[in-house]
Amino acid sequence: MPIIQLGLTPVPLDIELDTLNVSLRTVQQVQDLKCVFITNLLGRCDNIDEIAQYCEANSILLLEDNCESMGTVYKGKKLGSYGFASTFSTYVGHHISTIEGGLVCTDDEELYTMLCMVRAHGRDRNLDAERQNAIRKKYDVDGTFFAKYTFYTLGYNLRPNEVTGFLGCQQMKYIDEIVAIREQNAKRFVATVNANDDFHPLRIDHMELFSNFAIPVVCNSKETFELYRAQFESQGVEIRPIV
Repeated sequence: MPIIQLGLTPVPLDIELDTLNVSLRTVQQVQDLKCVFITNLLGRCDNIDEIAQYCEANSILLLEDNCESMGTVYKGKKLGSYGFASTFSTYVGHHISTIEGGLVCTDDEELYTMLCMVRAHGRDRNLDAERQNAIRKKYDVDGTFFAKYTFYTLGYNLRPNEVTGFLGCQQMKYIDEIVAIREQNAKRFVATVNANDDFHPLRIDHMELFSNFAIPVVCNSKETFELYRAQFESQGVEIRPIV
């Protein structure tokens, strides 16, 4: 929706069935891309390192939606650190929860400055003193009085409050333990799925640390899907569409 709201043209990319993620092959099928906003789905990825190299070589901006893959490690790097920036969700049901909310990660200073202003109505109140002085000098704003309510850009009120911030900081202390348990449980489920000929096999061995979000079950036929759906629902197992 933000793509449409900004007046840009969304271009859908297909996925690989064994990883449920976009691969370099599917990215290369589309010409004239300006940005790839990749979703690391359900704790998984495909060859995102090669995608990142391809994007850099072709001046394509790479962004990661890492809301479902907090903690997954692929080729020595955590997902969410391959692109120019990445988003994470801390909504209910994710790896950690602040009830509502999320976060953005980047190592680009200009984007970081803009993010801090956009989340605070467009003001500079959350910037450090050096960045505040620079933007006030640029726009000739009196830093001792008028700067408190000067709006430099379009913005929103997206700042966490003390309660949600406390919840997030406390849970981050246990994120390694949370991820380890999710991976342990996932390996048991994936082994069961891959031993059943009714399901398409799932690939997870290419990731060094698999921070599972949910277990996808891809049936080999619509009839098989309806059969297992009925079994899951009759046993009180919560299911949903994969996406």
